[in-house]
Amino acid sequence: MKNFSKIMLGTAVAVATTGAVAPVANVSAWGDTEGGRQGYTLEEINNGVLGDKIVFNSITDATTTGEDGQVYSLGDERNFVRARLSGSSDFWSTDEITVEDGKEYVISLYVHNNNPKGEDAIAKDVNVQISVPHATSNSIEINGFIDSSNATPGEYWDNVILKSADGSEFHLEYVDGSAFWESNGASNGALSDDIVRTVEGVKVGYDSLNGEIPGCYQYSGYATIRVKAVFNTPEDPEEPKEDTPETIVKTGADSIVAGAIGAGAVVTALGYYIASRKQLM
Repeated sequence: MKNFSKIMLGTAVAVATTGAVAPVANVSAWGDTEGGRQGYTLEEINNGVLGDKIVFNSITDATTTGEDGQVYSLGDERNFVRARLSGSSDFWSTDEITVEDGKEYVISLYVHNNNPKGEDAIAKDVNVQISVPHATSNSIEINGFIDSSNATPGEYWDNVILKSADGSEFHLEYVDGSAFWESNGASNGALSDDIVRTVEGVKVGYDSLNGEIPGCYQYSGYATIRVKAVFNTPEDPEEPKEDTPETIVKTGADSIVAGAIGAGAVVTALGYYIASRKQLM
């Protein structure tokens, strides 16, 4: 498998381990429709462990070689949603980031078909979606989703948490027109705001935004959006005004688990995910 430098180096260097975000049931930040997919090392991938199987974001020791020849560690690809201050060169945060009033933050969703067979292992109908809750809180969870009709699992998700330093409450405002797709292919450019406004999200791809992504690093890419943190003041403590359609899903393992506890239900991490995709704002 070739090392991928143009996109990988510019977007992710920091590495963090997966952390639990829910108070019970050991719900992790990342997940999929198979209840927790297997991770693979680069050596296993290069030795053909996947066969013809198409799997996204499952390499546990991903690396990239920069233009300077230095090898950078990307860690576990299952942590594929990241955040950092807009316009900065800060390391990307994979778990949580502290936000400040009025500043914008870039949310990045990494998409990598791990099969090393290139155009002989093309993932079909690849859609991405990023859910930005409308809630006001001192800690807000943004979730990202990848779907593919011929991948196994067929759907993947991960999150990143934005929080205030002192417990102050805030809300997030999506920056209209900020959605963007970046890869080594011809498909680079703006994405529809549907990436945050619909459950289906938007198609991405390599040659075009046709939902097709061949396997291996050189075909991977990033979908990004920007959000603005707006802190509440004593004079304006109300909930933010919703400016997007009600097709936006309400995500967040904490809120889902809390609801399950109140109902006396015992559900799995997959159950939390299904509820998060179906529950409307």
